[in-house]
Amino acid sequence: MSLDGKVALITGAGQGVGRGIALAMARAGADIALAGRTLEKVERTAGEVREFGRSAIAIEGSVRDATALCRYPPPLQASAPPRHVNSRR
Repeated sequence: MSLDGKVALITGAGQGVGRGIALAMARAGADIALAGRTLEKVERTAGEVREFGRSAIAIEGSVRDATALCRYPPPLQASAPPRHVNSRR
């Protein structure tokens, strides 16, 4: 599956399954916005995404904290390209 030209927001991207999903989507061609509770880990994953030649932004935050979504940088709010990949069916 090709995700060229797509943008994905991955939560829990600093480790485990979230990291694996972020890297798989980057391999498939998506640019990735990565969120996680530990910024250092998320930044490490962002670096790995960039090694695939994809754009990546690292964001510190937890999806358990609803106000954290409001703190995401403006590029991920109204002015960002739409997130094209959704795990819900």
